[in-house]
Amino acid sequence: MNRILPLLLVVLSFDSARGQTVEPQPTKKAAARAKQLKAAIDGFELTFSSGLVFSVARRTEKDDAWRTVHIDRSQASLIIEHLMLSGFLDQASDFKVFHEKHPAENPCIIMLVVAEHGEMPHGSLMIFEENLGWGFQMYKRLKGLRKVLKGNAGEEMDWLLKDLEKHNAEWKKEPDPFSRVKVSANGWDLRIWEERDTAYFSLLPALEERDTEHTNQEVLKAAVKGFKAIKPQLKELRSGQMVHIYGRKYPDKQPQTQLALVLKYCKELGLETWVIPDYERKAGRGR
Repeated sequence: MNRILPLLLVVLSFDSARGQTVEPQPTKKAAARAKQLKAAIDGFELTFSSGLVFSVARRTEKDDAWRTVHIDRSQASLIIEHLMLSGFLDQASDFKVFHEKHPAENPCIIMLVVAEHGEMPHGSLMIFEENLGWGFQMYKRLKGLRKVLKGNAGEEMDWLLKDLEKHNAEWKKEPDPFSRVKVSANGWDLRIWEERDTAYFSLLPALEERDTEHTNQEVLKAAVKGFKAIKPQLKELRSGQMVHIYGRKYPDKQPQTQLALVLKYCKELGLETWVIPDYERKAGRGR
């Protein structure tokens, strides 16, 4: 069953009886992923779409577009533990959503973790990727990561954070950015259709099994009438996430007028969109 994941999955709590702070505990999913990454720690690499890379292995090739910082196993382990407790290893997809052919359309920071190990039982390469979006939420998460970085890695993150701070005035205009906390690891499925001149919208977390669909009952239960009714639901989604836009059911086409409204609004919110299955529509770019 797919779960909607909150932005912060673990928090520090206080045990009033003992007067002690209770340590945060990871979810089973995050702990399992962290264990896999630590088993392949010699091939661990953390990449930011801004051009910064933290890598355990020393890169020999030169690329002026990327600034690579060598980190040791101890530093990599601290990073993995932070990613386990901060929500990344719960929310990240296990495949690369954004790449050269399908880049993100909106300003964002994409965080990509890759670990390679020849003895991994299910293949030699692990990939975890999350679009952190754009704004104070993204900045706050990078600041949290900075706390576990040492030496050159910490200095490079300081430069990245300083560069991002110039957008503070722009981000302050956002309407309550921290209220947008709904996250689905696999993105969201939005279905649009019309019946008797009435537009219907149904927003659900995307299923983990990529070739499966929500049941008709699930779609109808989540359905609302009119574009104004779906706007508050879209507004709750954290920026940077992918919204897959379908018709009533695959492969039905989406009503053009309603599709155009959704694409425009998603862009305003910093949400990525993927129009399915008609990949070259004038209403918006699909993948």
